[in-house]
Amino acid sequence: MPGGQSINGFVFLVVERDPPFEFRIFELPPQAVAEGREAIRVAKLGYHTCITQNHWPGYERVVEEIDIKPWHYKHVQREAA
Repeated sequence: MPGGQSINGFVFLVVERDPPFEFRIFELPPQAVAEGREAIRVAKLGYHTCITQNHWPGYERVVEEIDIKPWHYKHVQREAA
């Protein structure tokens, strides 16, 4: 960690943008911090692999289907009837 110190927690300081500028402090539970650390560790390994192998994988070159929301189909069916 920066300066050789370990970070043992994470908090959000949330402040209103207008007067009276009330604020709240939210703390992530330890298991969420641990999950974040693991995600960073995995990302660093992936980055290291890309650097050492000079291989930067991207998205698959395939056509994927997307769809509209199911409620929209109901709307279209009502208008056609």
